[in-house]
Amino acid sequence: MQEDIDARVQAYYGSEFDEQRRLERPAGRLEMARVRELVAPLLAPHSTIVDIGGGTGVHAQWLAEAGHHVTVVDPVARHVEIAAQIPGVEATMGDARSLMLESNSCDAALLFGPLYHLESRASRVQALREAARVVRPGGTVFGAVIPRWAVYTDSTTTLADGASVPDEIHHILDTGESHPQAHFPGAHFHTSTELAAEMEEADLEVVQLAAIEGPGGLPLEFVAQADDSTIDAALTLVRAIGHLEGPREMSPHLMGIGRRR
Repeated sequence: MQEDIDARVQAYYGSEFDEQRRLERPAGRLEMARVRELVAPLLAPHSTIVDIGGGTGVHAQWLAEAGHHVTVVDPVARHVEIAAQIPGVEATMGDARSLMLESNSCDAALLFGPLYHLESRASRVQALREAARVVRPGGTVFGAVIPRWAVYTDSTTTLADGASVPDEIHHILDTGESHPQAHFPGAHFHTSTELAAEMEEADLEVVQLAAIEGPGGLPLEFVAQADDSTIDAALTLVRAIGHLEGPREMSPHLMGIGRRR
């Protein structure tokens, strides 16, 4: 149930997991670089942006440094405390499904996290509707999900020789539903078709569906060090094929870009 997932989210991000450290690793560096190149060109100068589920402000920081006004909304108190210390960033506690922000008050919204921590389709569509509500007509909503094929590939890569794929991994591939005892508090894993349908149900015009890290992001999950040329090679790959339906499913994260009608 969602209440159990919410409690696990609080425990996981509140005391068990360091998002900043993850983004300093090779796969995280690739993710950060790719998010910037997908998001930045679609923002007007000095935009007002809400970063929903923005964590400790990893994206809010570079957006603020670029001259945008950014508000982080996150359900984890520790995240809000850290994000609030970033110059030019406001931070507040909140729920993606019910934002305490005025309608038409932002130029863009980031939704990186909530969509894979919400169990029901209705909750995910509600979060997308809320993001669309707070942006102005014509404003942009950027939403990130975890593709179920990437979860399958990541899990099977680490199996011992001769081991069979666990039933819960097959269940994720078939339904997108996470195992309730999984350490990572993910609630749902998407296909790109599913993400597009949820965005459209939230009255967002789908502008683009694109892999964030792309296929090169999966092997980088398993290495502690990589030089800049390796990151650049992965970026070259995702730029070339990250918009294609098959390859974009084989990325640790997938981004949907929507425009409020």
